[in-house]
Amino acid sequence: MKIAIGADGSGFELKEAICRHLEEKGIEYVDYSKEAREYYDIVPEAIPAVQKGECDYAILCCGTGMGMAQMSNSYKGIRAAVVESVFAAKMCRAINNSNVLTMGGFIVAPFMACEMVDVFLETNITDGLDDFHDFLLDAQEKIKAVEETIYSRG
Repeated sequence: MKIAIGADGSGFELKEAICRHLEEKGIEYVDYSKEAREYYDIVPEAIPAVQKGECDYAILCCGTGMGMAQMSNSYKGIRAAVVESVFAAKMCRAINNSNVLTMGGFIVAPFMACEMVDVFLETNITDGLDDFHDFLLDAQEKIKAVEETIYSRG
């Protein structure tokens, strides 16, 4: 597994804690912000790595997580989720099959961010939701079909 990671100045401390945590767990990552940069400079570098399959997921941090998520979600095939709890980190994978986790340095403590990263990376679509398995997989296919119509417009 390989993670694209980045942060602006408001999320930089959070990103650094996550990088240390990933290193402790032996998870490879590519840091797109070895120094604090603006989120609109980081997203266009980090998100294509996920689109192309060079990285499995991205973890992006800014002040609230919203700027990173909004910009990330403008890329085809990207499902970025702003999370502020362990439960939300699990559900964004189990229900929505998110491939980008965004968090806010103004909102999330570093120890909580690391817990959220663990749950995000360990959860697969439909985990713990057996009754909804077929529905969720079907929904993902329908979402892809809608996405194709959106990105094919000239």
